[in-house]
Amino acid sequence: MTFGTKLFHSHRVLIKLESIHFPFTPSSGKRKSAVQIAGTAFGTVSGQVWLGVVPVKVTAWSNGSITFTVPSGMTYATYPITVVNSQGQALLPRAFTVVR
Repeated sequence: MTFGTKLFHSHRVLIKLESIHFPFTPSSGKRKSAVQIAGTAFGTVSGQVWLGVVPVKVTAWSNGSITFTVPSGMTYATYPITVVNSQGQALLPRAFTVVR
């Protein structure tokens, strides 16, 4: 579901951010735990996922689902999850909390 489009300039790169809300589980987890994002139109070619400004290891990517691992060095805090598909379209972030 697209609610609008916002354009941002970052380091001379134009990034198109789609206002798409995507469910994910769990909304919190420990370091090294797996997180699955469900949605549509992620594309079949793997993109990138960040917790805050930290890129995470994507372990599975399909048009309707992305799975990543919470990095072992993450500080216990709440971070936005940001997804960027292979075409450079970024989905607005959702919150994820790293717990003990």
